[in-house]
Amino acid sequence: MMTLFSAGVFAIGVLWVFESKFALIDEVCRIAYPVMLGIFIASAVMLYRWPTTVPIARWIGFYTMTGFLALEPMASLTINGPLVGNYFFISLIMCLPLAYAIALFMLDARQAAWAAYGLFALIALVSIAHIMHSGLVDSGDRALLVNLLISHVVLLACLSGSVKINSFSLKQKPTRVAF
Repeated sequence: MMTLFSAGVFAIGVLWVFESKFALIDEVCRIAYPVMLGIFIASAVMLYRWPTTVPIARWIGFYTMTGFLALEPMASLTINGPLVGNYFFISLIMCLPLAYAIALFMLDARQAAWAAYGLFALIALVSIAHIMHSGLVDSGDRALLVNLLISHVVLLACLSGSVKINSFSLKQKPTRVAF
C-alpha cells in the first residue's frame, strides 16, 4: 500500500508540473491534482503511523482515484471537436486500466468487479453521448471509441478472470505431488 501511494504521489506530481508547464492542465486537474497529492500523502503517513488503518486507506485511495476519473471525462468531452488528438481524452483512456487495477488491488473481488465495471460504464456512456450529440462525427472518433470500448471489455474480463482464478486457488487445499 505504501508503494502504491508513493507511486501515486510521484505520478500526480509529475503530471501536475508537466501539464502546468505546457498549458495542458484543465479545470478539473487544476483542483484535483493538489487534492489528490494531499490525500495520497496523508494516507501514506496514516499507514506508516497507524498500520492497522489499511482498510480505511484502501477505500480512500480507491475513491480518490476513481472520483477523479469519474469527473475527468465530463471535462475532456466538453471540448468541441474530434476526440482523436484531444489530449485530455487520450490521457483519460490511458488511466482507465490503472483504475481497474487499483480497484482489484484495493477492494475485495466482488466490490472490485462492480467498481471497475461501473467506472467503465460511466466512461462508455459519456463517450457515446459525446459522439451522438457532437456536430462533428468523425470516423476516427468512432474507431477510437470502438477500440477503447472493445479493448476495455476484454481487459476487464481478463482482470476479473485473474481474480477468480486466484481466489479459487486460494480456497483449494494444497495437495502433495507424488513422484
